[in-house]
Amino acid sequence: MAWTVLRREPRCLGPYEILAKLGKGAAGTVFKARHRQTGALVALKILCRGEARNPLSVKRFEQEFFATRALDDPHIVRGLDYGCEGTTPYLVMEFVEGERLSAHLKARGRLAEHEAISIAVQVAQALHVAHQRGMIHRDVKPGNIMLAADGRTRLTDFGLVKCLESVQNLTATAMSLGTSYFMAPDQFDDCKRVDLRCDAYGLAATLYTAVTGQLPFQAGGFLSLVRKKLDGELIAPRDIVPELSVRTDWAIRRGLSVSPVMRQASCVDFVRDLTGAELQIVKTYRQTPLKVKAEPGKEVKTGQDDRRADFRHACRLSSVCGPVGGKGQKPWVAEVLDISSGGLALVLQRRFEPGTVLAVDLRRIKEEVPASLMARVVRAQAHGSGQWVLGCQLGRRLGDEDLRALL
Repeated sequence: MAWTVLRREPRCLGPYEILAKLGKGAAGTVFKARHRQTGALVALKILCRGEARNPLSVKRFEQEFFATRALDDPHIVRGLDYGCEGTTPYLVMEFVEGERLSAHLKARGRLAEHEAISIAVQVAQALHVAHQRGMIHRDVKPGNIMLAADGRTRLTDFGLVKCLESVQNLTATAMSLGTSYFMAPDQFDDCKRVDLRCDAYGLAATLYTAVTGQLPFQAGGFLSLVRKKLDGELIAPRDIVPELSVRTDWAIRRGLSVSPVMRQASCVDFVRDLTGAELQIVKTYRQTPLKVKAEPGKEVKTGQDDRRADFRHACRLSSVCGPVGGKGQKPWVAEVLDISSGGLALVLQRRFEPGTVLAVDLRRIKEEVPASLMARVVRAQAHGSGQWVLGCQLGRRLGDEDLRALL
């Protein structure tokens, strides 16, 4: 299945009507859009032309959706939908009325200490929830923090998220990911092996910028920046803003330590250093035990959605499927063995690795059912005679009417 890229700004993508461009980054463009049937406002993201041709970038794009869809926290911008227009994949997220912290700081210069701490604590809550689910953000910076009109702070852009238990390796060894001024020195060396403390570093660097109005480790170029970070040549926040409290100065400097061992072990510890209080988390999802290696020699428990709660309906539907981002690959004929509101089982003469996102097109279908379902492979089992059964998680849950139309 060949995947192409939109060459001009679209008027519509799937069921979404494009209203305005919100911003454009190195990897993609974000639009304000409206669902044509429900009228709901959303933020819609597509990859730029060069990134969409890179299979690794497309897989990170897919992973961003599945990561944010699983994170239910008032301080995280959630993924709502993942689809494609023709053969162009797009990501749908919550629309947040407000501005990014980076733009806010550019306009104001710096924030009062209490304002900056309030933002940092809310971001710490979002990161803590992600860490509990076995995810590391790896790109915490002012540009990825939204200041919503309702006064709430929201963390966004999980495109570089590292899933600790994922079988996929989306990070090449010795590859640096993240924005240089806010990323931990250990990310320069080997981003694949970083742990929770790289997010504590990004949070400390963000708070440094918020309270001083300056970037940490001022440098004239990338190599100079790396050297200053590795040598720990940091101007203390209180040297720039003398009225800053000793506690805030200490929390930031500890978080920006060169060695991960010297930093706060988690965002909970960072908030404790910063405020002297415990981080209050409201758990909004069902928890089941999941082991995540957070630090060498230590394991912590976290939670994940119980997908087996969905009732499976046996069926026999003909379909064709192919990997999103699989440029030049032919579609494969598959049969749907069973389906639920959250997943389906496919049988076909091809094994796809767990983590692969497939576009599944059903041949016997009614108009009100989505023509193309995005499904992530979670398990693959040999079925005999060269066939495989793939257990898949749907990117968009099906309603009761959709299920009845398929059965």
